[in-house]
Amino acid sequence: MIKDPFDPANLRLSADMLKARRRSIDSHNGRLVYDKGTGRLVSPEKVPAARNPKFKYCQWPIEGLGALCANEQDATLAVLVRLTELWFSGFKRNPVKLASVEIKGFRVSKDQKARALRALEKAGLISVERRSRKSPIVTLNWLPLAE
Repeated sequence: MIKDPFDPANLRLSADMLKARRRSIDSHNGRLVYDKGTGRLVSPEKVPAARNPKFKYCQWPIEGLGALCANEQDATLAVLVRLTELWFSGFKRNPVKLASVEIKGFRVSKDQKARALRALEKAGLISVERRSRKSPIVTLNWLPLAE
């Protein structure tokens, strides 16, 4: 008889597996991290340095950020949010091209965009390659270059 893979009784862990898991957790004083590469719980010392990010990110809903940016007088936050979104949705390519159409949803004009880019550049967050009659190419300085 074939077992139903969706039957909850078939998904239970055996007593031996539970004991092994408890021993593993107790041996590391309850400090285990999930290793995405192997899909297992391991001690923090065994996680490669490449998986310990240098930069910390915070996840926010884009609708909420869009509403916040639309209500702000300063367009700098809107431009920064849109640059990060373009980087992420563009398969993490750095630099990104920032067209005025890209920030139209945030109610940012061309002049506001230019002022915001200058402010972000002055703060050292971005580098801008300005091109005549074309959208600027923006390099996000806190991220590695990847084209």
